[in-house]
Amino acid sequence: PPDWTHDMDGLYKGDPNSQVRQMILLGVGGLRLLNHLGIKPSFYHINEGRPGFVIWEAVSEIMDRDKISFEDAWRQAKEKIVYTNRTLLGAGNPTYSANTVRWWASPFAQNLGVDVDLLIKDGLFDNNNFDITQFALNISKKHQAVSRIHSEYAKRQYPNYDWVAITNGIHLNRWQDSDF
Repeated sequence: PPDWTHDMDGLYKGDPNSQVRQMILLGVGGLRLLNHLGIKPSFYHINEGRPGFVIWEAVSEIMDRDKISFEDAWRQAKEKIVYTNRTLLGAGNPTYSANTVRWWASPFAQNLGVDVDLLIKDGLFDNNNFDITQFALNISKKHQAVSRIHSEYAKRQYPNYDWVAITNGIHLNRWQDSDF
């Protein structure tokens, strides 16, 4: 749609509507792109919460393929999602008006034949606000932090989740320019 044209000019920029559209493009659009390319991942890794709406598309696929209920498809989709948090700072863990997220989630809810709040309930921290990090934590099976110390802080900030510390690494032969 025309109002989506500039959403990807700068990631995580723009007004709340633009940011929610970016999340839809990353999550739903990302899974649709993988399907178009014939790639069938065994799990979905969401780096930060922003691609978390991947669960909407995964649920739709599972419901269509297996002819099962929304609730059963949601449970199956959660089993395939791994979440990695890279920062605990507020700027990396945004919140949005619940009504804004509801508005953008409505077409997906209609397509699935469910109430829109079923799609966003895992991120609602009251009826008026939606937390994308809380959503990502609640829709994923595994929760990762990017270092041991980060996992310690994550456990303090989000104590109801089992955090796994991972270490980011690089492959020097591919990452570093040969002139170095």
